[in-house]
Amino acid sequence: MQNILIMKKVYKKGNTVRIKVAPIIWEYILNTYPEKTVEEIKQYPNFEKWIKSETDPTIKQLKQFARKFNIPFYYFFLDKIPEKKFLVPFYRKGKKWEGKLSPELSKLLKDLKRIQNFLKEYLQQRDFYPLNFVGKITLQNNFEEVVTLIKNTLKLDKDWNLKLNSKKEVFQFLRIQAEKAGIFVFANSTLWLNTHKKLSAEEFKGFTLVDNYAPIIFINTNDFQSAQIFTLVHELVHVFLGKGEILGDGEELLPEAEEIEVFCNKITAELLVPKKVFLNKWKIITGDFEALAEDFKVSPLVIAIRAKTFGLIDEKEYQSFKNKYLQKLKSLPIETKGFVDPYTRMMKIVSPRFVNFLLEALGNEYITYTKAYQYLNVKRGFFENFVYNFTKELNLGKVPL
Repeated sequence: MQNILIMKKVYKKGNTVRIKVAPIIWEYILNTYPEKTVEEIKQYPNFEKWIKSETDPTIKQLKQFARKFNIPFYYFFLDKIPEKKFLVPFYRKGKKWEGKLSPELSKLLKDLKRIQNFLKEYLQQRDFYPLNFVGKITLQNNFEEVVTLIKNTLKLDKDWNLKLNSKKEVFQFLRIQAEKAGIFVFANSTLWLNTHKKLSAEEFKGFTLVDNYAPIIFINTNDFQSAQIFTLVHELVHVFLGKGEILGDGEELLPEAEEIEVFCNKITAELLVPKKVFLNKWKIITGDFEALAEDFKVSPLVIAIRAKTFGLIDEKEYQSFKNKYLQKLKSLPIETKGFVDPYTRMMKIVSPRFVNFLLEALGNEYITYTKAYQYLNVKRGFFENFVYNFTKELNLGKVPL
């Protein structure tokens, strides 16, 4: 039946094969994709003729169109609106939520899910054991026991972040510890190396794809460094809980998510600002949220929340500080770097353990080179240079595995 429907849509005219796209699909694309993308779509060559049914696009034209705007090619063969299902729950949708994922986030989720499938199959084929901490905790577990389990798994001392010199060091240290434990961590501010497709922190801060062989965490680095740290720890808790999610920037929660998110935030706060260490510090630096935030490498808002939790400030004081801080935040620029060559960028984007297994799988002829290029969204020339750089860094001991 499916083949018959496709045959009805595909026809040959002269020397070209064309597709008769259902008007409802064009309408769906224009109504569901972000405003900026829709404006670009409307300017696309021949698009106006396609939607007016003055001419039908060729297969080649549609493939180019789909690739440019991250539209699944199979949409053009459908007669009804495609069902949109998220790979993982989206609990905290921000104020700018438009009822759909951006094309960038949608593609990123699919790309990393494909990478996860490869990793899982490869690790199983190599007789790796599943990670025993994935999904090991529940919302009913003892709070202190959960914190201890995560600290032991990630090998975190009681005052681990106080010993580090900067937020950048804290983020990098956490990422390395997560990788050593078996979690694959990716981080970026754009869709792979495409600097024209920025990832919006107003849409999402990070996400987790849970799996007991290859859990993946992605952190949106288009955000303040302290926020990236909190997001990474929050998503790590989700791995231990065995519940994947997309973390948006909104404060309102879906009813079914509230208990989960409150739990994850509570554990995250204790891992970043341990109660005993915090109370000792408070005695020395009473009420100085900024100074305490610098010590713990978190945002001042996290410090204010901890102070409220332990009864050191009341709700009125907390709300007053929160409002002033959030207002101040609007005027603060997010730190951006100047030009960074694409090979160095890719080293920072991808999980080093993933790259290591990818190269190993290539050497074992488990996957083809074409597949490897696709996983990294790069072409052959770039891949060869990237592998050279990665291997060089690995041999110098600069790549944590």
